[in-house]
Amino acid sequence: MYCILDKFKRFSLKLILMGMVILNGCEYMPHNAKFDLDNKQLKRLIQQAKQADKAILNAFENHDLVAVGDYHWNEAFLVYLTDLVRSDSFSEKVQHIIVEFGNAKHQSVLNRYLLGEDVSNSEVELIWRDSLYFTAWMPEVYKNFFAQIRLKNIMLPEHKKIKVTLAETSFDWYSDTVSQQWQQAAKTKVNGFYSVAEQAIKSGNKSLMIFGAFHLLRVPEPELNQFDDSLLPFAARLEKHYPDRTYLVWPTADPEMISALKSIKGPALLETKTTNLKDLRMIDLLPKSRFRLAKLDIRQAKTSQLFDAFLYVGETQRNTQFPHSVITDEKWVNEMKRRASLVGGRVESKFNEILENSLKHII
Repeated sequence: MYCILDKFKRFSLKLILMGMVILNGCEYMPHNAKFDLDNKQLKRLIQQAKQADKAILNAFENHDLVAVGDYHWNEAFLVYLTDLVRSDSFSEKVQHIIVEFGNAKHQSVLNRYLLGEDVSNSEVELIWRDSLYFTAWMPEVYKNFFAQIRLKNIMLPEHKKIKVTLAETSFDWYSDTVSQQWQQAAKTKVNGFYSVAEQAIKSGNKSLMIFGAFHLLRVPEPELNQFDDSLLPFAARLEKHYPDRTYLVWPTADPEMISALKSIKGPALLETKTTNLKDLRMIDLLPKSRFRLAKLDIRQAKTSQLFDAFLYVGETQRNTQFPHSVITDEKWVNEMKRRASLVGGRVESKFNEILENSLKHII
């Protein structure tokens, strides 16, 4: 009898453990976003939304850096940021921007361009075309970002002119050992980001940073101190060594969340620590984040632990197509093919996917 009971207990325990594993594993499976606020909570959240320009600029009062996440192939966020940096209120408070979308090899070209000097279009294009992940920066919105700052600087006095620093370490696509160098550069790119941001902090100057959103995640303690710096996201590394110096803003891109917030007028910031967003898990709002968070052992992290605010700019849409000016530039398309084949792997497959999609829509 005791033997039977003992076997039953062990069998029950196995079932419980299997159930826990299955439930835990389900969070790795594809699923839809869950914006879990009732009507009362949602109404309150919308009331707490802050006008984006003012809220971002106010964040500089208590932080050296304000970092806003870019959502690749979704132009709405960089369009908003372009309008922000062209505003008089921005240049009154901030004269330095740090961006991911450019190869530091061409920093001097960018400097001259932004000061209004004569720089050929082919030279300017190399700024983003020569970057490690060049395909991500092909949409015209990145080119326009620099162009609008150039126009703004013409109207500004010398001490107010906006400077832009390219955070990606210098890289040469025509090196004899480009494949090996690319792998190393891709592996250590966050070192370059960190170095540029650290210099900005030490200078005492306020800086706006624009990076791919997944670079802009904090890691809460105790996990923060359990990982080597090389394994931490860019923003988490900054927080570890320069706590409370950076304000992090994430793009609101999930359709369910956007739909729920559609009554908000104009671009807005929704703070995560002072609203009822604070207890929502990131993996519920953005299911694809589960893999990144799992690597850091923070899959259950709340949004308030990871960043400071969501940026809402209204309805947005991803468009994974090269613009007409790119797809009709045969020489550049062939060069992109060469680079993609040299790197291989996910970069090559993603490039081929975007190229195929773009060719279907070319007129």
